[in-house]
Amino acid sequence: MSVPNKIAGILCSALSCLAFSTQANEPRNCYVEAGEIICQTVTDPFSNLAPAAKAQVVYRELDERNGATMGFGGQGYVDGESTLIATITTDGKTIKRQMKMRFLERDNDQDKRIIVIHNPKDTKGTALLTVSNQNGLDDQWIYSPTNKQVKRIARNNSATSFAGTEIFFEDLSLQSLNKYDFEYLRKETVSGREIHVIARFPKDQYSAYSKLVTWVDAQHYYPIKVVYYDKKKLLMKTLTASKYKKYNDKFWRAGSMSIVNHQNNNETRLDWSDYRFNIGLSEQSFSLNSLQRARNL
Repeated sequence: MSVPNKIAGILCSALSCLAFSTQANEPRNCYVEAGEIICQTVTDPFSNLAPAAKAQVVYRELDERNGATMGFGGQGYVDGESTLIATITTDGKTIKRQMKMRFLERDNDQDKRIIVIHNPKDTKGTALLTVSNQNGLDDQWIYSPTNKQVKRIARNNSATSFAGTEIFFEDLSLQSLNKYDFEYLRKETVSGREIHVIARFPKDQYSAYSKLVTWVDAQHYYPIKVVYYDKKKLLMKTLTASKYKKYNDKFWRAGSMSIVNHQNNNETRLDWSDYRFNIGLSEQSFSLNSLQRARNL
């Protein structure tokens, strides 16, 4: 087989396959990834799709390759963990919280993750367990070391801040496609990179948001910015992700995120490190009982 035929492009994902014509007179962009030459036609492969369908294809690709924004997910990641330092600035005062996140992929789509706070001392041992539901709202429980109780997070509290950050419980849940309506807004070029800009509209009546606008890198399909609008359709906050690094030759993870709340002027910076995948975590590591022992993670 000739080299041109080897590199002629067919871009496929688990749920969608978009074929590209390989006629010699069609211009193509080529790049090298993981030792392979990948070529794509310059022609917009989504040109015949309705805006909603186009946005779904983009977000599905993001979800399958890299998973949710907050450092977990991606098809085939099995399990893993990461370290997170949250720097919270409120009314000019700054505090830091060091956390550990663990996650587990399940065949029944009930992915699980635990976040536990290690520092500072007054919140050490606080832990949040999230069990994802593809066809409904996620189940979440929080453990407080102060009263040594596990409490279920009420569905109507999903818009509550986690540990004083600008991260809501809702932001830590599974971002599955069937929980949103979609709209493709435009394509942009940012610092020489092509970017898809899509809007998601939460179906959940208890969501804190009316709309989330996401800027998605068109080559690697990871989010570089998310803008959140509140229920009154007013600008609420902006998340900007940077310092991406590829792990296991497969998963792209941001090293830094900045979340600015435009309504209260608070800011949270998230610095991620120590990503590890396929480390042999079990179901027992994500039980309600494990929340009370999470400070030892």
